Amino acid sequence: MDTLTFDSDHQVEPETMSPDTVLVCPLSHVQATVATARVSHLVTLINGETLIDTPETIVHERHLRLAMNDIAEPRDGLVVPSEDHVAKLIEFAVDWDQKAPLLIHCWAGISRSTAGAFVVLCALNPHADEHSLARACAAPPLPPIRTGGSSRSRTRSLAAAAA
Repeated sequence: MDTLTFDSDHQVEPETMSPDTVLVCPLSHVQATVATARVSHLVTLINGETLIDTPETIVHERHLRLAMNDIAEPRDGLVVPSEDHVAKLIEFAVDWDQKAPLLIHCWAGISRSTAGAFVVLCALNPHADEHSLARACAAPPLPPIRTGGSSRSRTRSLAAAAA
């Protein structure tokens, strides 16, 4: 797997991307990333009220939806990520055929999705150095772009190399 970052306009040529790429982005960039990168599998890690529909180009069974909030400790009315979530994510990752990229997203594309990417990379590369995989996942997000007085996040997408 290769490391890949592409800009907010998703100007990337899919033929330069390895099919076993794991991508990470925020909710606001899911549709464009799916289309540009020709994603075959999608993981949604977001609260239950914000779960998205499966994009038309992805088979329904290739979209894993895990409803959880971005919290580390239980709080009333919120769902803390659990071992069950992790087990379902690992099962989904192991079943991924790696013939086209897998996209993991959450609301901002920073914490849940990056943690999810780390879990996926560890599951797919059980003999790899976890510290190397963690460093690949911890690459800083691209800075915001100013557009007409407001700023918007840039998509941060990555695929980490197994050692």
